[in-house]
Amino acid sequence: MVPGDLRIGSVGKALPDVTIDIRDKSGRSLPAGETGEIWMRTPAAMAAYWRDPEATARVRVDGFIATGDAGHLDRDGYLWFEGRLK
Repeated sequence: MVPGDLRIGSVGKALPDVTIDIRDKSGRSLPAGETGEIWMRTPAAMAAYWRDPEATARVRVDGFIATGDAGHLDRDGYLWFEGRLK
């Protein structure tokens, strides 16, 4: 990232092999600028909770993990953290 790409207050853009999606409470993707739960997909993510398939099913959907954090993506793909949901 070059210094001109920094956005003060932003977490930044996703690293290679990381996909970030912002979703509403029903799991639908939200457009840029709208706040919702941060979901991420990466090969480095956890596979499952130890001996707790129900908890795993609540946070892992289609390869994405629900982080329990609130935020939004701006139109340029920068992530803005807004707090914890759980």
